[in-house]
Amino acid sequence: MITEPTTTLLIERWEQCQRVLEAMPEHERRHHFDMANFGMETACGTVACAAGHCALDPWFQSRGFAMTRCQGSECSDRNCKIYILSLSIDRFFGLKGSQSIFMNMEPRSVETVIEEVKAHIASLKARVQS
Repeated sequence: MITEPTTTLLIERWEQCQRVLEAMPEHERRHHFDMANFGMETACGTVACAAGHCALDPWFQSRGFAMTRCQGSECSDRNCKIYILSLSIDRFFGLKGSQSIFMNMEPRSVETVIEEVKAHIASLKARVQS
């Protein structure tokens, strides 16, 4: 049985997600952010969703949440430019937030996703206080 991380740990992870998104330069926000794509290499660089951008960050990588290029048995195309995550998003970030924010592939701006992350953090903090 898979156990969800503690609420305190989830808060820390979501706050780090907020940090990553807020630190994105304008070019990345416009050209490298796509909630329908976990990670893909393009001529301009890596395009990824919010979880994918977290997986590119050293804080997340040091905790085992990283993204690597598809290769070997995972992919039959030697020129594949798609990335895979090292850990399940819902196992790392919790099922509820993952489903409502990361698995929602509707096109949204970085700013909108940051607001969703902030609201989720507030709900997690309220859970701790009750």
